[in-house]
Amino acid sequence: MDAFLARGCRVVFGDIDETAGNAKVDELTTRDKSVGSQLKFVPTDITNYDHVYRLFQVAYEAFGRVDIAANIAGLTEIAGWFDPPETLESVKRVKQTLSELLDEIVDCVNQQKPTTMLVDVNLNGTLYFSRIACVFLRQGQQRSDDKSLILISSVAGFKEYPGLFVYQVCLPFPSSLRPWADRREDHKACSDGSDAKSPVF
Repeated sequence: MDAFLARGCRVVFGDIDETAGNAKVDELTTRDKSVGSQLKFVPTDITNYDHVYRLFQVAYEAFGRVDIAANIAGLTEIAGWFDPPETLESVKRVKQTLSELLDEIVDCVNQQKPTTMLVDVNLNGTLYFSRIACVFLRQGQQRSDDKSLILISSVAGFKEYPGLFVYQVCLPFPSSLRPWADRREDHKACSDGSDAKSPVF
């Protein structure tokens, strides 16, 4: 965010933690009051399609265009799916849909139910973000425009690691988006600049 603002970009960002998001805005505007008109925070649950759409809608309505969309939301492996202590009694408890992201994982742990939060955030959230981003990126796009969709992935997406049962299943999607976008003329904004980044490298 600092790097974008330092280069004169207008930034709209989302986070499920509203307190932390507002604190980040206060931190940045206190340091440099001139960025106040260039920066907006939108409380966003990446697992909620309407929230993700609103994030882009706010950016588009405030600044008239979207040039770069970066999804950095992600979770690491959460225990509970393939634990050695499972028994015939415990394994019959089925997973449930997450309604309240942070409270739900506590509830699942207390009830010994495996949570789908990792899939909801890392896979479904990335799908929601990518689908909506491609549409907003191509609005008013000119041939000379440099547009980008950035998805943060992991080295675990192409290298096997023990114990990351659900985490690894969710990771191949970002790296598979590029060839998909290349074949879709109606998603030209994504094929011009879609990329999956691994923080390790």
